[in-house]
Amino acid sequence: MKYNNEVDYPLFDYLQTNVRVESAELKWFRKRLDFIGNNQKDSEAELMMLPGIGRYTARAICSQAFGQPSAVLDTNVARILERFFGIEGGRVKSRCKILWSQAEEIAPDTEVGSWNLTLLDFGAIICTARNPQCPQCPLSPRCHWFNLFF
Repeated sequence: MKYNNEVDYPLFDYLQTNVRVESAELKWFRKRLDFIGNNQKDSEAELMMLPGIGRYTARAICSQAFGQPSAVLDTNVARILERFFGIEGGRVKSRCKILWSQAEEIAPDTEVGSWNLTLLDFGAIICTARNPQCPQCPLSPRCHWFNLFF
């Protein structure tokens, strides 16, 4: 691929001319630009082929950037699912098939990006790890955890 550095890749041009960077690092950077430039990734599997992209990040990109119905699972979402449904995920929540399955099952068919962000905020504000706001929670009447402990 031939580059027009001033338009397409000003960062690469800057690094090449203004910073002492080892040629191996420049080759790595150019290789990543080639890969991304030649291969628009819009599926979870394709995105996960990129270095440093795992399941959570790939699904977040799919739901936010491409409007795909891809539920995400982070610590906050895992806590909500465990408490509300009374299920126990594994020690490493991001690898727990039960939690991923539950996250996918409850996600709506549309607007999943907004759904994901709502769950992240809900877990950070209401269903917190310490001192959850259960009495103010609109889900408390149906929450397994609330009915056990309150």
